[in-house]
Amino acid sequence: MGGKKDVSEPVAGQAGRGGRKAAAAAAIAILLLAAAAYALHLMPGPQPGGNADLTKCGKAMGLISTALVRWSASKEPGAAYPDSLEDLSAAGFLERGPLSCPLGGRYVIEAGMSPDMPLGAVLVWEDGAAHRVEIEGRANRLVVHYVSCTARLHAFIQEIGPDGEEKAAGRLRARIDSLLSRQRRGGDLLKRARLDAAGTREEAAAVLRRGADPVECAFAACAAGYAGWGDLAPELAALASSGPMEPAEPHFSAAMALSRFGKPGGEKVLAAALGAEDYQVRKAAFEALRKAAGEDFGYAPFLPSGELAAAAARWAEWAGRAGR
Repeated sequence: MGGKKDVSEPVAGQAGRGGRKAAAAAAIAILLLAAAAYALHLMPGPQPGGNADLTKCGKAMGLISTALVRWSASKEPGAAYPDSLEDLSAAGFLERGPLSCPLGGRYVIEAGMSPDMPLGAVLVWEDGAAHRVEIEGRANRLVVHYVSCTARLHAFIQEIGPDGEEKAAGRLRARIDSLLSRQRRGGDLLKRARLDAAGTREEAAAVLRRGADPVECAFAACAAGYAGWGDLAPELAALASSGPMEPAEPHFSAAMALSRFGKPGGEKVLAAALGAEDYQVRKAAFEALRKAAGEDFGYAPFLPSGELAAAAARWAEWAGRAGR
């Protein structure tokens, strides 16, 4: 799911060096504004019944998201995110105010994460707090915010059933714990693949063949792509063709892995991702497709929505003709 230091991509034969620098600056500005705007869009305005804390927390997490974008843009492509939010503050990207949740919980950053990890992997999350969202004067759901590895703001949502809020909170906590546990197992597999540890390829192959857990499959696909295990192309192609699976969207990781070692099977997935809301997903998909096709079809990930859709349609037509 890729680096961000230079977020512009020159179109062959068009922009000169000055144009590319201007495009890069514009793209970074668009990305920062998009991160902040999405954070504000996701969070509802203050409502009766205490939902104002939800809004405050969403804005704080939006600031964290924007700080992570700025951190990544200042580093080499693929560089790891910081292991703590205090590191973001020390680097001047984040004021200390957003580091505490209005409900008394804390914002936790998962160590060892980077932008090239699976789409949807949890990077920062709220620990020890769940926001009660009230609709028509009654608590209907619990919300816990998190930021993904593409520095995008999301939320875990748990409906409050007839058995009450305490039971709903327990179910939400169990969901988050399960996801983080599976993600950490996947992250360990990816780390061992990067170190070329013995037995890692066989473990990744077994995960892909089982195909049962989308989180572990996404990390196994990333590991295969990083290590260049081209013999796992059939398993990756099957995963890519399986379609979107929440969480982690392993079909995208599989398509990216296939592209890394020049195997077909993921182009339709990548072409579809060119219209994604997440800039980093669009950028990663475009880079992989351009390498495969040797042209750009007039696409750039920072184009206005109308031009973006038209260029993405040309890529979808190409992928369809290629039978990929």
